[in-house]
Amino acid sequence: GGLMLLARAIRWRGERYEMAGVLPVEVEVTSRPQGHGYTELTVDRPNPFYQEGVRLRGHEFHYSRIVPGEEMPVTACAVTRGAGCYDFRDGIVVANTFAAYPPVHALATPEWAAGLIEAARWFADRR
Repeated sequence: GGLMLLARAIRWRGERYEMAGVLPVEVEVTSRPQGHGYTELTVDRPNPFYQEGVRLRGHEFHYSRIVPGEEMPVTACAVTRGAGCYDFRDGIVVANTFAAYPPVHALATPEWAAGLIEAARWFADRR
């Protein structure tokens, strides 16, 4: 859903549809699931939203994949359970946007609220 909306474009049934263009990726809709089930991501790179070492738990169910390109986007998380965006990575970070295939389960990842508030403060201070 959200990751696809934020992509440059969606490819579906031989057509290309422009999207929001926030993320430097194109997404291809597939006929088979590319990710299905519970997920766990471990934050392993600096980003404005989560501290390194935080585990993000959720669920993914997607019939799409990131189209491989010359330059793949920077991600903040290693996938320890699930498929993720590509190469067992997920959590694309661009400016003030964090996009991942699995929605983060708020009760299983209480750090999300503190991370969101801290990111808002950080971005407000940069204005």
